[in-house]
Amino acid sequence: QEEISRNQIELSGIINAIDSTLGTAEFTIHGKITKSNTVLAQFLQYDTGQLLEKDFSFVFGKVNTDFWNEVIKGTIKSGDYLTSSKNGDAVWLSSTFTHMIDKDGNVAKILSMIQNITQKKVKEKEFERLSIVANNTDNAVLITDKHGMIEYVNEGFIKMSGYELNEIQGKKPGSFLQGEESNQETIARIRELI
Repeated sequence: QEEISRNQIELSGIINAIDSTLGTAEFTIHGKITKSNTVLAQFLQYDTGQLLEKDFSFVFGKVNTDFWNEVIKGTIKSGDYLTSSKNGDAVWLSSTFTHMIDKDGNVAKILSMIQNITQKKVKEKEFERLSIVANNTDNAVLITDKHGMIEYVNEGFIKMSGYELNEIQGKKPGSFLQGEESNQETIARIRELI
Protein backbone atom coordinates (compact mmCIF):
# COMPACT_ATOMS: atom_id res chain seq x y z
CA GLN A 1 0.00 0.00 0.00
CA GLU A 2 2.87 2.37 0.77
CA GLU A 3 4.36 1.64 -2.67
CA ILE A 4 1.00 2.23 -4.36
CA SER A 5 0.59 5.47 -2.42
CA ARG A 6 4.07 6.68 -3.46
CA ASN A 7 3.36 5.78 -7.09
CA GLN A 8 0.05 7.64 -7.00
CA ILE A 9 1.74 10.73 -5.53
CA GLU A 10 4.44 10.57 -8.21
CA LEU A 11 1.89 10.05 -10.97
CA SER A 12 -0.19 12.93 -9.64
CA GLY A 13 2.91 15.18 -9.74
CA ILE A 14 3.63 14.19 -13.33
CA ILE A 15 0.03 14.82 -14.38
CA ASN A 16 0.04 18.24 -12.67
CA ALA A 17 3.31 19.17 -14.40
CA ILE A 18 1.92 18.16 -17.80
CA ASP A 19 -1.38 19.93 -17.12
CA SER A 20 0.36 23.20 -16.27
CA THR A 21 2.67 23.26 -19.33
CA LEU A 22 0.88 21.43 -22.16
CA GLY A 23 -2.59 21.74 -23.57
CA THR A 24 -4.51 18.50 -23.19
CA ALA A 25 -7.76 17.24 -24.64
CA GLU A 26 -9.61 13.96 -24.43
CA PHE A 27 -11.78 12.91 -27.36
CA THR A 28 -14.41 10.25 -27.83
CA ILE A 29 -13.60 7.73 -30.55
CA HIS A 30 -15.93 9.83 -32.73
CA GLY A 31 -13.75 12.92 -32.26
CA LYS A 32 -15.77 14.96 -29.73
CA ILE A 33 -13.98 16.73 -26.86
CA THR A 34 -14.99 15.36 -23.47
CA LYS A 35 -12.31 17.11 -21.43
CA SER A 36 -9.68 19.81 -21.98
CA ASN A 37 -7.47 21.88 -19.75
CA THR A 38 -7.07 25.63 -19.29
CA VAL A 39 -3.77 25.69 -21.21
CA LEU A 40 -5.51 24.56 -24.42
CA ALA A 41 -8.33 27.02 -23.79
CA GLN A 42 -5.75 29.82 -23.43
CA PHE A 43 -4.07 28.80 -26.69
CA LEU A 44 -7.41 29.23 -28.47
CA GLN A 45 -8.71 32.13 -26.30
CA TYR A 46 -11.81 30.21 -25.19
CA ASP A 47 -13.14 29.19 -21.80
CA THR A 48 -12.58 25.50 -21.08
CA GLY A 49 -16.34 24.84 -21.05
CA GLN A 50 -16.70 26.30 -24.54
CA LEU A 51 -14.54 23.49 -25.96
CA LEU A 52 -16.66 20.63 -24.59
CA GLU A 53 -18.42 18.56 -27.23
CA LYS A 54 -16.59 20.43 -30.00
CA ASP A 55 -15.40 18.31 -32.89
CA PHE A 56 -11.75 17.42 -33.46
CA SER A 57 -11.69 19.72 -36.51
CA PHE A 58 -12.76 22.68 -34.36
CA VAL A 59 -9.38 22.54 -32.60
CA PHE A 60 -7.10 21.09 -35.30
CA GLY A 61 -8.78 21.93 -38.59
CA LYS A 62 -9.62 19.40 -41.26
CA VAL A 63 -7.64 16.17 -41.45
CA ASN A 64 -8.45 13.13 -43.53
CA THR A 65 -10.60 10.41 -41.95
CA ASP A 66 -7.77 7.88 -42.31
CA PHE A 67 -5.84 9.86 -39.69
CA TRP A 68 -8.50 9.41 -37.01
CA ASN A 69 -9.11 5.76 -37.94
CA GLU A 70 -5.39 5.01 -37.56
CA VAL A 71 -5.35 6.59 -34.08
CA ILE A 72 -8.37 4.52 -33.03
CA LYS A 73 -6.60 1.38 -34.28
CA GLY A 74 -3.60 2.12 -32.06
CA THR A 75 -1.23 4.21 -34.15
CA ILE A 76 0.26 7.15 -32.25
CA LYS A 77 0.00 10.15 -34.55
CA SER A 78 1.54 13.57 -34.26
CA GLY A 79 1.73 16.69 -36.37
CA ASP A 80 1.53 20.45 -36.62
CA TYR A 81 -1.88 22.00 -37.26
CA LEU A 82 -2.92 25.50 -38.31
CA THR A 83 -6.12 26.63 -36.63
CA SER A 84 -7.71 29.87 -35.41
CA SER A 85 -8.27 31.40 -32.01
CA LYS A 86 -11.67 32.71 -30.94
CA ASN A 87 -10.82 36.17 -32.29
CA GLY A 88 -9.57 34.79 -35.63
CA ASP A 89 -5.79 34.88 -35.04
CA ALA A 90 -3.77 32.11 -36.66
CA VAL A 91 -2.59 29.55 -34.10
CA TRP A 92 -0.19 26.68 -34.78
CA LEU A 93 -0.59 23.65 -32.53
CA SER A 94 1.77 20.68 -32.36
CA SER A 95 -0.02 17.64 -31.03
CA THR A 96 0.38 13.94 -30.35
CA PHE A 97 -2.65 11.64 -30.30
CA THR A 98 -2.67 8.40 -28.34
CA HIS A 99 -5.51 5.95 -27.83
CA MET A 100 -6.53 5.00 -24.29
CA ILE A 101 -7.68 1.43 -23.58
CA ASP A 102 -10.45 0.43 -21.15
CA LYS A 103 -10.35 -2.64 -18.84
CA ASP A 104 -11.76 -4.82 -21.64
CA GLY A 105 -8.99 -3.87 -24.06
CA ASN A 106 -11.17 -1.59 -26.21
CA VAL A 107 -10.26 1.95 -27.24
CA ALA A 108 -12.16 4.15 -24.80
CA LYS A 109 -10.89 7.59 -25.78
CA ILE A 110 -8.13 9.51 -27.50
CA LEU A 111 -5.71 11.67 -25.52
CA SER A 112 -4.02 14.65 -27.16
CA MET A 113 -1.00 16.51 -25.76
CA ILE A 114 -0.67 19.94 -27.35
CA GLN A 115 1.95 22.69 -27.60
CA ASN A 116 1.46 26.16 -29.04
CA ILE A 117 4.19 26.55 -31.67
CA THR A 118 2.86 29.74 -33.28
CA GLN A 119 6.00 31.78 -32.55
CA LYS A 120 8.22 29.02 -33.94
CA LYS A 121 6.15 28.88 -37.15
CA VAL A 122 6.25 32.68 -37.50
CA LYS A 123 10.06 32.60 -37.21
CA GLU A 124 10.27 29.72 -39.73
CA LYS A 125 8.14 31.72 -42.19
CA GLU A 126 10.31 34.79 -41.69
CA PHE A 127 13.46 32.73 -42.25
CA GLU A 128 11.89 31.20 -45.37
CA ARG A 129 11.18 34.69 -46.77
CA LEU A 130 14.73 35.83 -45.99
CA SER A 131 16.09 32.69 -47.65
CA ILE A 132 14.11 33.41 -50.81
CA VAL A 133 15.49 36.95 -50.90
CA ALA A 134 19.05 35.77 -50.18
CA ASN A 135 18.89 33.06 -52.83
CA ASN A 136 17.50 35.38 -55.50
CA THR A 137 19.81 38.36 -55.15
CA ASP A 138 23.05 38.91 -57.03
CA ASN A 139 24.51 40.48 -53.88
CA ALA A 140 26.76 38.27 -51.80
CA VAL A 141 25.11 36.92 -48.66
CA LEU A 142 27.15 35.06 -46.07
CA ILE A 143 25.76 33.82 -42.73
CA THR A 144 27.91 32.73 -39.79
CA ASP A 145 27.16 31.18 -36.42
CA LYS A 146 27.75 33.10 -33.18
CA HIS A 147 31.45 32.18 -33.32
CA GLY A 148 31.90 33.66 -36.79
CA MET A 149 32.08 30.32 -38.61
CA ILE A 150 30.37 30.20 -42.01
CA GLU A 151 27.08 28.28 -42.14
CA TYR A 152 25.54 29.55 -45.40
CA VAL A 153 26.44 31.42 -48.58
CA ASN A 154 24.13 32.30 -51.46
CA GLU A 155 24.71 32.07 -55.22
CA GLY A 156 25.69 35.75 -55.32
CA PHE A 157 28.56 35.04 -52.93
CA ILE A 158 29.67 31.99 -54.93
CA LYS A 159 29.69 34.00 -58.18
CA MET A 160 31.53 36.92 -56.57
CA SER A 161 34.14 34.98 -54.63
CA GLY A 162 34.42 31.70 -56.57
CA TYR A 163 34.13 29.71 -53.32
CA GLU A 164 31.50 26.98 -52.94
CA LEU A 165 29.88 26.45 -49.53
CA ASN A 166 31.52 23.03 -49.04
CA GLU A 167 34.96 24.67 -49.43
CA ILE A 168 34.46 27.31 -46.74
CA GLN A 169 31.77 26.02 -44.37
CA GLY A 170 33.03 26.11 -40.78
CA LYS A 171 35.75 28.68 -41.59
CA LYS A 172 35.97 32.35 -40.67
CA PRO A 173 35.40 34.66 -43.66
CA GLY A 174 38.55 36.65 -42.99
CA SER A 175 40.75 33.58 -43.34
CA PHE A 176 40.23 33.52 -47.11
CA LEU A 177 38.64 36.88 -48.02
CA GLN A 178 41.40 39.06 -46.56
CA GLY A 179 44.80 39.41 -48.13
CA GLU A 180 47.92 41.53 -47.93
CA GLU A 181 46.19 44.43 -49.71
CA SER A 182 43.09 44.41 -47.46
CA ASN A 183 42.54 47.73 -45.71
CA GLN A 184 43.36 47.08 -42.04
CA GLU A 185 41.24 50.01 -40.81
CA THR A 186 38.18 48.59 -42.59
CA ILE A 187 38.87 45.13 -41.12
CA ALA A 188 39.19 46.61 -37.62
CA ARG A 189 35.97 48.61 -38.04
CA ILE A 190 34.04 45.49 -39.21
CA ARG A 191 35.39 43.45 -36.28
CA GLU A 192 34.35 46.16 -33.85
CA LEU A 193 30.84 46.35 -35.32
CA ILE A 194 30.44 42.56 -35.25
